[in-house]
Amino acid sequence: MPVTPHCYGDEAARRAVRAGVRSIDHGNLVSAEGLAMIEDAGVFLVPTQYTILTDARRAGDDAYWRGKPPYKRAKFVRYGAELEAAAESLAASDVKIAFGTDAGMFPHRDNWREFGAMVSTGISPLRALRAATSVAAELLRLDEVGVLAAGKIADVVAMPGNPFTDIQVTGRVDFVMRSGTVHKRPAG
Repeated sequence: MPVTPHCYGDEAARRAVRAGVRSIDHGNLVSAEGLAMIEDAGVFLVPTQYTILTDARRAGDDAYWRGKPPYKRAKFVRYGAELEAAAESLAASDVKIAFGTDAGMFPHRDNWREFGAMVSTGISPLRALRAATSVAAELLRLDEVGVLAAGKIADVVAMPGNPFTDIQVTGRVDFVMRSGTVHKRPAG
């Protein structure tokens, strides 16, 4: 049975790999050596970087933290540099990254922001887009989705620009084509 633990630190991720997990959620403080172990084992990593890196990058912003728990801010002040370094190590690795957002930590409509977070750490736009398509499908063992190819289910998202040069266009969807039918939000 596939198992996906939520691990943040290096030792937790290493134990999960040794236990034979299929994927790890978060892994936001895994070392380069831990990432190599994940890669060698063929384990997927769902990094959920948007929420973590936003908090880490804004640790010194008093207005951002107004009304939020002080202990949470203290955590990001303490671990912010390590979180950034670990995200850059992940970008430099060949770990199989699958897209995930940790939805529930922010409004569902902002899930697309994970693309920008991934790219901001050095993950290429192509790798980020694959994380949400073919790699996610591979993780979930959904052979019929994730790529545009004959015999596959070809659901398509259209956006007003090139995500390979501006990953932010992933947040401005023009329409979705599902099972050959175009779905577009009404104007106005």
